Amino acid sequence: MPTFEFTAPDGRTFTVDGPPGSTKEQAFQVLQSRLQDVPTQPTAADIPVGEEERAYGAQQAAPAPAPAPQTLGDKIIGAGETALTLATGATGGAVGMLGGTVKGLAGAVMDGTFGTPEGVRQVERAAGEGAAALTYQPRTAAGQEQAAAVGELAAAAVPATGLTAELQAAGRAAGAAGSAARDVAAPAAQVGLERIRAAAPAIAERVQRTLSRTPDTPTPGTRASGGSAGTDMATQRRQVADQVGVKLTSGQATRDQQQLRFEQETAKGEHGAPLRDRYSAQNEQIGKHFDHLVDMTGAEAADMIGTGRTVDQALRAKMARDKAEVRVAYKRAETAGEMEDPVQLDALVAHLNESAPDAATAPLLTTARGRALQLGIAAEGPDGKLVPTATTLKNAERYRQAIGRATDLEATNIRQATIIKGAIDAATDGLGGGLYRAARRTRENFAKQYEDRAVVASLLNNKRGMADRKVALEDVFEHVVLKGDREDVGHVRRVLQTGGDEGKQAWRELQGATMTWLKNEAFGNTATDQRGNVILSVPKLDRALKRLEEGGKLEFMFGKQGAQHLRDLNDLAKVVYTAPPGAVNTSNTASVLLAALSEAGATGAITGLPVPVLSGLRVLAKQVKNRQLQKRIEQALQSRPTPSTPQPVARPHGATLH
Repeated sequence: MPTFEFTAPDGRTFTVDGPPGSTKEQAFQVLQSRLQDVPTQPTAADIPVGEEERAYGAQQAAPAPAPAPQTLGDKIIGAGETALTLATGATGGAVGMLGGTVKGLAGAVMDGTFGTPEGVRQVERAAGEGAAALTYQPRTAAGQEQAAAVGELAAAAVPATGLTAELQAAGRAAGAAGSAARDVAAPAAQVGLERIRAAAPAIAERVQRTLSRTPDTPTPGTRASGGSAGTDMATQRRQVADQVGVKLTSGQATRDQQQLRFEQETAKGEHGAPLRDRYSAQNEQIGKHFDHLVDMTGAEAADMIGTGRTVDQALRAKMARDKAEVRVAYKRAETAGEMEDPVQLDALVAHLNESAPDAATAPLLTTARGRALQLGIAAEGPDGKLVPTATTLKNAERYRQAIGRATDLEATNIRQATIIKGAIDAATDGLGGGLYRAARRTRENFAKQYEDRAVVASLLNNKRGMADRKVALEDVFEHVVLKGDREDVGHVRRVLQTGGDEGKQAWRELQGATMTWLKNEAFGNTATDQRGNVILSVPKLDRALKRLEEGGKLEFMFGKQGAQHLRDLNDLAKVVYTAPPGAVNTSNTASVLLAALSEAGATGAITGLPVPVLSGLRVLAKQVKNRQLQKRIEQALQSRPTPSTPQPVARPHGATLH
């Protein structure tokens, strides 16, 4: 029967008689439990206790005296025990915690509690038991006090990430305590203990702030106000995505950096197929939505040439009808005898004489001089200058129309045509009857639509002296929408929409071409996804929309609702295809766990674990990681059902595009 002796801090000696095979550690545990009147474990219950132990236990029944002050020797012994605890915890304790952690993880996976609070508690218990089994426990009061202080600090620091200042203080304190233990210097150990105690409250406060955010906390960016402005930003993003038929991931909706980092990094790995499929589906759906928007405009042309041809035909057909109306109006006035009134165009002739030297830069002056002689408005004098002659309203009107037809888009010619027409109008003002004045207004309206605005005149005229169009058919959209300002686009729309069904269809073609251009700009990229679809370029889409926003052209072409829908689509693209600054490629928690276990396998000689055990740990770690990844991926892909049909885009004046 083995006998074990133990000496208490006050100098008393205790003897414990144990059964065959018992260890000193078992005997000491029995002694501690008996001294504290706590029942022992069944495995060592039959170990008898000596007489001195019984006498000492009787003394403990009396009120406990105040603890004696710790002597210098007590503090030195306590520092040494603390250092021994830290040393065994960093070696055997670390191995024990690793084994306990793996054991707890395996149990949680097998019983289905992995990922639940109960599973977390189970892993924690197993890790603690494993660490305690291979960690030295201080025996003296001083050692227990100092080890407890270090333990409290470590427990508070585990979940604290980014606590730079406080952890540095704790590190310095722990270093001081460890140094004191090694050098057996009690004053330094006491300084380290004081620093640890001083740093602990700050760490606890920072940890509390870090962990205080609850699931009900609004997504960053949410406005703190009532009404629609107070809607959570994640909810707003999902609502916009619903209109397009896109399902957002959790990270995309919340723009949370950690979640986005997990989703992006996981998508690259062997388990990221569901995330990659989601990204490809999003890209494909946005492309289909652009096609849907084109269809909603009612455009039928297959390409830009088709759009230009439709616009050209509609303009020319309307111009021909309006020109015929002008001829009929003047014919009525002529039949009624209202165009035979005499008129003298003295101011016009004087301008032609004075501007003759400018004919080199304004060829229209040469044409104007020749037509004046031809119609009898003026005659050539002995000195070569023009002399005004009496003529009629009919000739004056014919001359005015001839000047309008001969005017091109050169700035000098446009200026001279304006002066000549003004002189004619001033000379003929108040002449003729009601039919003539009506015909005159009809002609002026014709000129405003087709001659006085370059955006339309360029579409209808050819290059000077050539049969080529000034604007090629494939460039009609660019000429009107992209190069034209808001007033130009408005003028073209007014001309087309007053041209009957053909003109209205031509305007829808311009709307469809605009939407097609937006899509081509957005998907003007070379990169493709796993389905082979071109990936949308957020910068290009953003620049294209801003170009249309200049002067309000976007809203003019598609109405307020349609323009806002396109802006929302642009914002959605930023959510789907971009990440906030800082969400860069870094390791995740699961990767850290796997790396730690791999390290354990690589350092088997140090830990002393057998190779088969390490191999099993790595296999189990991979299974745990896979389960964890699958669960997080499923959570990331959770989204509300989206409508099968996207919301319509409004045309100007509130009409829905079909």
